[in-house]
Amino acid sequence: MSVTMVTHAPAPWAFSDQREWTTRILCADGSSVCKISGGSRADAALISAAPDLLASLREFVALYDGLENSIGATVKAKLARARLAISKADGGGV
Repeated sequence: MSVTMVTHAPAPWAFSDQREWTTRILCADGSSVCKISGGSRADAALISAAPDLLASLREFVALYDGLENSIGATVKAKLARARLAISKADGGGV
């Protein structure tokens, strides 16, 4: 299976409250990934965790790569969901 890696802003990401109604998501080099207007701190925390979540999903999928014939239906379903989420994060399946 070949995997095409998409380059995202460097991790880790963090969020910084700019004003009461605006939050910035910052990448490792301090540059801005995006601004959120009107969102909650929970939204900002979830967005800033995205690189870590994506890396964890990739590790999970890699653990089972090539083992599809020896795992149960539940794990297969979880792998399919993980692959779909990875594809979405990489710009596909949106």
